[in-house]
This record gives sequence, C-alpha cells and structure tokens, in this order.
Amino acid sequence: MNIIMKSVIPAMILIVVPILHSQEGPPFPRKGFEKLEQLKKVRLMEEISATEETWVKFFSRYDQYRQEMESIRQKRETLGNELTISLEQEKTEKEYEAAVVGILSTESQLSKVKESFYRDLRTIFTPKQLAQYMAFEMKFYRTIRENLRERMENRPGARRQR
Repeated sequence: MNIIMKSVIPAMILIVVPILHSQEGPPFPRKGFEKLEQLKKVRLMEEISATEETWVKFFSRYDQYRQEMESIRQKRETLGNELTISLEQEKTEKEYEAAVVGILSTESQLSKVKESFYRDLRTIFTPKQLAQYMAFEMKFYRTIRENLRERMENRPGARRQR
C-alpha cells in the first residue's frame, strides 16, 4: 500500500499542480481540489476496512463537514481581504479590532466544526477505525505537502535553500 501511496500521490500532484497554476482565482480551483478529494476517498477506503453501510454514513457526514469548513474558510478569506484593504485605507483602531475579532471567530468556528465532526465519527466508526482515519488524514496531507514542496524545489529556476 505504501508503494501505491508513493506512486499515486505524485501522479495526482502532476495532474493537480498544473491545474492550480494555470487557473486564476482561488488558490485551490474546484476541479483540481475535487480530483484530490476523490483520490483521498479511494485511498481512505483502501486503508480502512468498513462495511458499505459505514462508508455511506461516513461520506454523507464527511461531505457535510467539508461544505461547512469550506463556507467558514471562504468567510475567513473574505475577512482577510477586507482587513488587508482596511490596512491600506488607514481605518480606526476600533475597525481593526472588529476585523481581528471576525477572523478569530472564524478560526474558532473551524475548530468547533472539526471537533463536532470527530465526535460524530465516533458514532460511525469503531475506535480503531477512527484512529486509522485520523492517522490517514495526517499522513495523506503530509505526503501532499512533501510532494508539492519537492516539486516546487525541482522546478526550473527554483532557488535552493541552504
């Protein structure tokens, strides 16, 4: 399975990264992000042994979780953009404070939604499956980051850090 992870992830990155660089707009275009999510779901099902009924329940809750998180992230991004603009326009201390409180509120919301998601997973997965899921999440995204970093370092013209 580790060989699959090492060969499939770089292949997906080779597909996703050019899409990310070729499109303007958000840093993670919907199409590239969805392909990565599909890969994640397939890998997850390979990693954790569960019944079809369990997977149906999980993916239903997972999709809801992703939508909630995306909505909050978009709100945070909007607030961040507004903060940047307000800094350029020299606003009052009270306006800066309101912007900071808004951004911190979205961070808190993200944490609460994630905690609620994991609490709900305890009713879907066994403790071992939940542990496997949490380990998978960390490993999957770490592998993505490492592969992206490696790809960025190996591209022509990239500066080498010493």
